[in-house]
Amino acid sequence: RFVATLAAFVAEGRELVYVLGNHDREFHFPEVQRALVDSLERRAGADGRTLPPEPVLFRPWFHYVPGEIFVEHGHQYDMYTTFRHQLWPTVPRRGRPTLALPMGNLSNRYLMTRMGFFNPHASDYILNLYRYFTHWLRYYAFSRRSIALNWLWGSLVVMVMLLRNKKKLLRPPPEQAERLEAVAVESGITPDDIRALGQLQRKPITSRLFRLLRELWLDRFAIALGMCAGTVLLALLPVPLWAKLMIPLSTFPLLYFIYEQLAAGETIFTHTQEIPERALAVARSLPARIVTFGHTHKPRLIPLDESLTFVDTGTWAPIMSPKRPGELKPGLRNYLLVTFRQGKPEIEFGSWMEAGRMPSFSMPSIP
Repeated sequence: RFVATLAAFVAEGRELVYVLGNHDREFHFPEVQRALVDSLERRAGADGRTLPPEPVLFRPWFHYVPGEIFVEHGHQYDMYTTFRHQLWPTVPRRGRPTLALPMGNLSNRYLMTRMGFFNPHASDYILNLYRYFTHWLRYYAFSRRSIALNWLWGSLVVMVMLLRNKKKLLRPPPEQAERLEAVAVESGITPDDIRALGQLQRKPITSRLFRLLRELWLDRFAIALGMCAGTVLLALLPVPLWAKLMIPLSTFPLLYFIYEQLAAGETIFTHTQEIPERALAVARSLPARIVTFGHTHKPRLIPLDESLTFVDTGTWAPIMSPKRPGELKPGLRNYLLVTFRQGKPEIEFGSWMEAGRMPSFSMPSIP
């Protein structure tokens, strides 16, 4: 249905622009782009329709209509998901270019899929203490599943893969200047504008090794090992009994509390809080009435000044409710429709999904 809808949309003479994000970066490769286009052409032919020679415009970074709208996925402002080289996101491996996936993608693959709701790396999975306990009782306590081993193994795999690619990514990719110039030309802006946008992006978390270790909870793991070793050492040393007991029970927890206060820093929520400021900075570089991202999965519409609106579209995908198994979270599967009339935007921001119910599917009519 998805392919059929897109084919019908393009066959009616409309322009289809695909802006790449962090979870579909495979469209960097021309072969993957061709696979989608071939699917559209086959479906259009089966329906007796004809597509134009270039039915999809693939945008590796953003789509910009001067003075009107700036569209970007938004992952480049999130240090957990940013690519060091947005237009050249690959590294050589075994003689072939391979995607240098950021931490967020690798964590999805090696942590989220193994840990489920016991996952501190994604806001969608944050539970309170009671729900963590009941979830553990229901799915783990009486099974052979191991949260600790899945976390430790997955964290080490993610860290090793990130550090393995880090050195390869330090070197500027070939044809970087040419690609930046091509993006500037297709967007109708200057190379200086492109460089200004690039300055707004976050550096990958691999540039901050301590923050990487902390996000994977490997720093807490090292502290726990140190405390256990210290407790054993105190038990073996000829020190008073009160020291053997009080230091592990009071001094170690106090030191850990102080460490947590000093090392807290950014969290997975920081990006969501800061993204409207990034949207405002984008509009200052490239004049637009609407700036829209979708990476945070938090739907919101924020007027940033009298002539600029930021729209965080949220997510297009249906998401299940952790509180009520089998039901959907309300307010998701979102869309943004912007119509410009005499230079002024009219915004429709809504959801295709009714609260708590999966919609029935049918071929939509193309207005």
